[in-house]
Amino acid sequence: MSSKSEYVKNLYVLYSEGNIPKITESLADDMETMACSEHDASISGWKVFKGKDGFLEMLNTLVTGSAECGVPVIESTFENGNEVLALGSVPLTRKSNGNTVSIPFIHRWRLSGEGKCSHMWEYVDAHAWARIFV
Repeated sequence: MSSKSEYVKNLYVLYSEGNIPKITESLADDMETMACSEHDASISGWKVFKGKDGFLEMLNTLVTGSAECGVPVIESTFENGNEVLALGSVPLTRKSNGNTVSIPFIHRWRLSGEGKCSHMWEYVDAHAWARIFV
């Protein structure tokens, strides 16, 4: 990849293709992910996931909670040093009634010196998140 932004954008492409093994290869062994741990009405379910297995556990929450996440759409990225901000949105569908809301997010990625992802922080629009459970 010619830039860190393109490297991060490619992770979303891999996700949309279901190529989780390739994503895992791009993660540092000590990857740290701060993200929602339960896709339900409680936005207080945030936690830090540790290591590659933690990242996979976080991905698993995207399909096992009371709402299911669709494929994220990246609208823009910003690069600064070893960090990349990915701004986008993701459709979230409540399983009980099919209600879908587009949730704006910012993902903050940090790349290690080895060119692997060492951190990912997720920030979401809490108001949009709450609307799906109304």
